[in-house]
Amino acid sequence: MARQTTAVNRVMALTLCALAGCKAPAPAGPRSVSITEERLQFCVTEGEGHNCMVRDSQVAAHVLATSGAAPRLVIAFPAGNSGAGIWARPVGARRAEVTVEGPLQTFRRGRLAGVRFGVKSTTGLDISGLVTGSVRTLRDYNHHLDRDHYRGIVRRGVAALKALDAGQQQALAASGITARSLSRRAEVKVRMVSSSPAHFIVESTDLSGAHRVMLSVRCAAGKLERREIRTILTGAAPLVLEVEAATTHPHLPGLPLKDLLRPAARRQLMGKQQQAALRSLRFLTTRRKMMAGSWRFLTYFGRDTLMSLWLLRPVLSPAALEAGLQSVLDNLSPEGMVAHEESLGDQAALERLDRFARLAGQGKRALALAELKRLQEPVFAYTMVDDDLMLLLVMDAYLRDPAVSKERAAAFLSRKARGGAANLLALARNLDFVLGRAAPYAASGKATDLVRLRPGADAGDWRDSGEGLGGGRYPASVNAYLMPAALEAAARVVDSRRLQREDLLAVGRRAKLRHLLAPDLGGRLRTMTRKWSGAHAHFAVRLDAAEVKRRLDAFLAATAEPERGFCGECGSWTDACDRAPSGPAQGTPPSPTPFSCGATSAWPWTCSAVAWDSAPANSAKRSNPARPDNSRWPPPSPPRSTTPRRRRRAGSGT
Repeated sequence: MARQTTAVNRVMALTLCALAGCKAPAPAGPRSVSITEERLQFCVTEGEGHNCMVRDSQVAAHVLATSGAAPRLVIAFPAGNSGAGIWARPVGARRAEVTVEGPLQTFRRGRLAGVRFGVKSTTGLDISGLVTGSVRTLRDYNHHLDRDHYRGIVRRGVAALKALDAGQQQALAASGITARSLSRRAEVKVRMVSSSPAHFIVESTDLSGAHRVMLSVRCAAGKLERREIRTILTGAAPLVLEVEAATTHPHLPGLPLKDLLRPAARRQLMGKQQQAALRSLRFLTTRRKMMAGSWRFLTYFGRDTLMSLWLLRPVLSPAALEAGLQSVLDNLSPEGMVAHEESLGDQAALERLDRFARLAGQGKRALALAELKRLQEPVFAYTMVDDDLMLLLVMDAYLRDPAVSKERAAAFLSRKARGGAANLLALARNLDFVLGRAAPYAASGKATDLVRLRPGADAGDWRDSGEGLGGGRYPASVNAYLMPAALEAAARVVDSRRLQREDLLAVGRRAKLRHLLAPDLGGRLRTMTRKWSGAHAHFAVRLDAAEVKRRLDAFLAATAEPERGFCGECGSWTDACDRAPSGPAQGTPPSPTPFSCGATSAWPWTCSAVAWDSAPANSAKRSNPARPDNSRWPPPSPPRSTTPRRRRRAGSGT
């Protein structure tokens, strides 16, 4: 039992990196709503940020108050991935201490549902930014302190709309889409209710016109003054603010604790640290999906969901596994690709408006108009190549779970995914996609038939950055590890006693999934797995000490001085190479690892290494035809995409 508890704790520690903290007292006050369902509320201080989260039957919200020279207040809702924020400077001081006061009280007023709470500031606030809308807009504003990107897309969309012929404009106007309405909806409206006592309201409507977000701030002892685009809030310190924030987007119900964890896990995870992590997991898990970290993302990410399910499978209940799997199956592309990210609400409308402008500019009027008519629909990004291979691994684990009966598995696979098709069909589409992607290399064994990044993309695996693959196009993590594992999992899924192969093939025939329906599915999967098990050989790079030293010297020459001398105890990487053997190392490491400056008991100093990483294949001249080109150093960078790509940024609440 002790060993099992330790394993569970390690899984929780590895996976739950969201905010966690102490539980706040239950809400009180004459204006609070009585909640009969399971309620979650907790707060945690992280750096300069004071974070409080609440989830009940009608609202889920994350409130962040940040102290310092640039204080801010952010309220983010999973509902519609919407929120509101205030960015300010201290008045008459170098910093302001800003904290959330009292419990978060939930309320509903008409279509609006939100939170009410107090905020205390040790100084007056010179407010330069008042923003409502999508969490993405708040995140971008937090980094750039402007809405220029948002306004630029709206301007281009309005210009393209005005360029349509009169008949097309009239047809769009009948559905509420005009140049004037789009321009009006793009603006955040600030209304000064009273200068003394201070009271102002901020609100916006999303570009589709379907939903709005509202923020109200009162300060009984404060005074308001408008100076150009700034709002000055002053008064006797400390200022005590009464804040309300709400959205009309529909609430995402949470998953009760009894449905989230297995009974044994609930008994084991009773320590303070485990309970803090568990609160975060509960906040981020709904009945239909798991969300990436709050507050900056707070929406679905395919890879995050599948990796969390995989790591947490020892403790998650079958219902929780199904909730996570359902979100992935819901968001598959028609070809069976896993969605990397979803855009909701105003962000989805903004992206569709951007597509409309680009398509209209290319003369593709019919496609452009279709985007305008779908402003309220989510947008999914299918930019990654690793998450497509993870679904089968998690589905295999689910079907082999002793707690999942044949009847339960059958009920889940017959459940309707988004769009009305059964989950079994969605699974069949993903299996067909993986088979199709694996087939070329399984047939040829050529490095150029490995899985590569999508055309025009500079990222495609867990690194998710333009620099993470070093200019390469073929990620080793995908080709050497994930694809062989996905094929093995596919074979087990097809042979699972909890899934009827004939049912799988039947939906495949109706959907005309040619890779799935080719003869001898089991035999083909075994052959593909055997072929792909040798794919790692294409990524083996052996360098002697002199070549490694030359490359490291070139790298260090282009590195800033503070970083140049950083290499732990060895002082510098070139020092390490000076101490390396003159020839290739004897033997090989216990497992393939990239070169690093450091000594271990199993692997002494050496500059001869086996490097398993992305290998760029965009050179026509290769030093080894069995391997993508590694002969140029540094590797050439891939062409940059002209379409801005959403970046994942590290950090949680602060």
